[in-house]
Amino acid sequence: MSQISHSDWNPLVSSVQGVLTGWGQTHSSYAVATGNTVNHADWNALVADINKCYTHITGSNSSLSTVVTGTRITQANLTNASAAVTYINTNQYSIASTQYTQNTLYDSGYQTFSPWQNYYIANYNINWSSFASYNQFWNAGGGFYINLSGISSGSSQSQSWVDLFANMGAFYVLPTSIGQQGQTWSGTYPGGNVGPLNGFNTTPTTYFQLYNQDTNYTANYLQIQFNTNGTQLQMSIILQDAHAGIAGGYDYVDGQARLVVTQRYPFGNPIQSLNVASQSQS
Repeated sequence: MSQISHSDWNPLVSSVQGVLTGWGQTHSSYAVATGNTVNHADWNALVADINKCYTHITGSNSSLSTVVTGTRITQANLTNASAAVTYINTNQYSIASTQYTQNTLYDSGYQTFSPWQNYYIANYNINWSSFASYNQFWNAGGGFYINLSGISSGSSQSQSWVDLFANMGAFYVLPTSIGQQGQTWSGTYPGGNVGPLNGFNTTPTTYFQLYNQDTNYTANYLQIQFNTNGTQLQMSIILQDAHAGIAGGYDYVDGQARLVVTQRYPFGNPIQSLNVASQSQS
């Protein structure tokens, strides 16, 4: 069986290097010079990179093994390496549960609403240290979860918002998808069910809307919007109270609400901060 040449080998090396660079990680593999064939050292370096990727994606190494000095690298090796590289590229935005840190990025605590009757908007800035850190966070499978909860003041209108928060579940933002985790009420995604790597490119973009499913308050809804400028993700949480009271005007809403944002981050590359940009109500 013949050894493989640089022209068959180098595209595999380039592909794996691209994934690791996108994650902000170093690589061991290297291109083979024109006219040269692949030797054991070349193979072992690529296997090290492939295993690094597999561990990140699955939590364990690939089935490929390193070889001893003088081992001939053949077409069969190339086929196995090619399959592994295809898997890595297909799953490069996935991450094993053992490969990230998860902690609380922001906790507002329970805050008492000033009574409002039409809408309540809270704007937040989620910040990275650089454009590179922003990209690497998402490329490597970073993400965050939004949890809302409430305490009713005792009114049915206030309780309807507490119920909506509880039934929303955890709203998640991952590299290529967004959605709800553990929800009872399912929201809609007017902007498309996409994540920051293939969305978040207009100002503002509505990615989530959940209507209250209580028979008496079906006009009320929660909406989450996102916009990004490269180092910052701007998030708006809008509570729209469109329910008309018995007298024909809007009911007042009060009670307490709490926002908790949890982040998961790979390779020690966390979001730097989340701050409240503004709050308004009517």
